[in-house]
Formats: sequence, C-alpha cells, structure tokens
Amino acid sequence: MEKTTQVVLKGKATRLLVIAFLALAMSTPAGYAQSSPMGTGAHSLLVPGWGQYENGEFDSEAGRFKVGAMAVVEIAAILTTAIVGATVGLPAAWVGIGILIGNHTWSALDAFVNAKAEPSIELGTESPVEKQRNMNMER
Repeated sequence: MEKTTQVVLKGKATRLLVIAFLALAMSTPAGYAQSSPMGTGAHSLLVPGWGQYENGEFDSEAGRFKVGAMAVVEIAAILTTAIVGATVGLPAAWVGIGILIGNHTWSALDAFVNAKAEPSIELGTESPVEKQRNMNMER
C-alpha cells in the first residue's frame, strides 16, 4: 500500500512540474521583449542557445562554437541522466540532472550578459564582442 501511494505522488508531482514548465514557456516570449536582457536570458534558460541566437552570436565563429558546446553538453547530460537513471537508479541520476541545470544556467547567464552589453543588437549583425573589437581597432 505504501509503494502505491509513493508512485501516485510521484506521478502527480511530475504532472505538476510539466504544467509549471509549460506555463513558464508559454508566458516567457509574451512577457519580455526580444531585445530585453531578461528575455534573452529566460529564453536561454528554457532552450540553451536561444538567447545566443537572439543576441546575434551565431554570426561569429566563437559564438557558433559556444552554442555547439552547449548542445553537446545538453545531449551528454540527457544521455547520462537516462542511462545512469535506468541502470543505477534515481540518486545517481542526479549527476546528469546537475549537468543539465549547469548547462541551462551557463546559457542563460551568457545570453543575459551579452544582451546587457548590447541590448539593441538585431539578428544578422555582428556579435557584441566583435563590435567591441572593431571599436578598439578603429581607435
């Protein structure tokens, strides 16, 4: 009887987390302007790389490398969580979940900082780092 109650509670908690995540995901784009530092940070918190895309970082080789690294870490964390969780169990699966949390946090902070440096950047223009480098070269 006790195990059945635990399974039911875990199922309800999972559903509640999914509903909360979906509500956050649906409200984020409407809640923030695209050029807002908070908006780009929130977008990257949900999907690593989204805020970097909004900041125009895909135009530089360093930006593409950074987003590629975020994608590799994301895939590795998902696989680690699935494999370790299936073979060893829940306590060990937190290793992969911790990597996921770290990757999403890294992406969000990076998008926020770069949006803060150049809040009016548009897609298709050079990244904030390249703009700063070009300004220094002109001096």
